[in-house]
Amino acid sequence: MRNVVLCIAAVFVICSGSVGAAGGLFTLSMTTDFDKSALEDYAAEEGWEEVWNAVFELGERSVQPEHDWLLVSAMIETPLIRWVKIYREAYIQEYDQDATALLYQGQIADYPTDEVLEFNVNIFSLEPERLETDNVCFVLKDDQGQSWDEPNVTAEGISEQIYSFGIAYDEFFNVVFDFNGREPDWSVIEELTLSVTYTEETEAHTLSWDLEPLP
Repeated sequence: MRNVVLCIAAVFVICSGSVGAAGGLFTLSMTTDFDKSALEDYAAEEGWEEVWNAVFELGERSVQPEHDWLLVSAMIETPLIRWVKIYREAYIQEYDQDATALLYQGQIADYPTDEVLEFNVNIFSLEPERLETDNVCFVLKDDQGQSWDEPNVTAEGISEQIYSFGIAYDEFFNVVFDFNGREPDWSVIEELTLSVTYTEETEAHTLSWDLEPLP
């Protein structure tokens, strides 16, 4: 089973060192006040794939459960990560820059960090029924004692993947927490934890992000 897990996990390997190479450009926080011009200059010099690798390394977390699933991987959608995703895709598709800026502004309006927080979660399993939406629970907690459950969850549909060891299944979940009037204080929060649980088990599989509090 360990070889199976390592084979699956290899899908998510990203070359390290990107964040350090860019100095302070890449930080994990909820600010929308990051240096977009500097990021564009860095992308022009190093390429958008290098920028994407850096924010992927920054925002992605994964865990290999002892049971339930083979792998749980989650990406937090901060304003910086959302901006890089949109501008990288715009570069690939040769979109107009003004239209791209409007798209990002619309995304920030739809997902304001004082109202909602989005995660994109991939789960791999040997048993497809363990990936059904009704069988997966998500809970978000901060280091100030607040927690949020019952997010809005949508799934793309379970896919079958063929590996050297046999067949495995994966599902992509878009998970959006509505803070419902209990907004996080991003000026003091230093850690967020997403717990993912298979409903027939009691053990929660946790993924944590260290945040840089807002000034």
